[in-house]
Amino acid sequence: MTEHLQTEDLLDAYVVGTGVSDWERLLAYLEARTVPVQYLKGEAPIERPADLGSLLSGVAHQWGYSMAIDLDGNIVRSFFFDKAEIDFNFQQGRLRGRRWADAVDRFVTFLQAIADVLQRPVEVTPEGMRNEVLVEIQPRMSTN
Repeated sequence: MTEHLQTEDLLDAYVVGTGVSDWERLLAYLEARTVPVQYLKGEAPIERPADLGSLLSGVAHQWGYSMAIDLDGNIVRSFFFDKAEIDFNFQQGRLRGRRWADAVDRFVTFLQAIADVLQRPVEVTPEGMRNEVLVEIQPRMSTN
């Protein structure tokens, strides 16, 4: 699957058709897995947003609220733009001495976990090319 992603410098991933409860499940998953996450307003660190409903109503886009997720030294950014869509931005330029192929594999493993937790497909695209899906990661059957 990752062979389609190896030549891309910048990748976006989208989970569409989401709601506030999906955002809550995402944050709960990250916290339960002790994945290092830093919440930001612009580039300034902040506490975890308490009221995601208000944050996802449009205020976040105006003020640039986001989270930086650390996947073994590779930073994935997700912006609190819209409750109906969760996006992830992965940039090769943020790699810290790691091979691109290994970093992409970790990113895809992370996205598979997100697909499974949310029980929604995740679409991976070149950055800024929302309609050019390179890979669609399907959720595996839920055991709940």
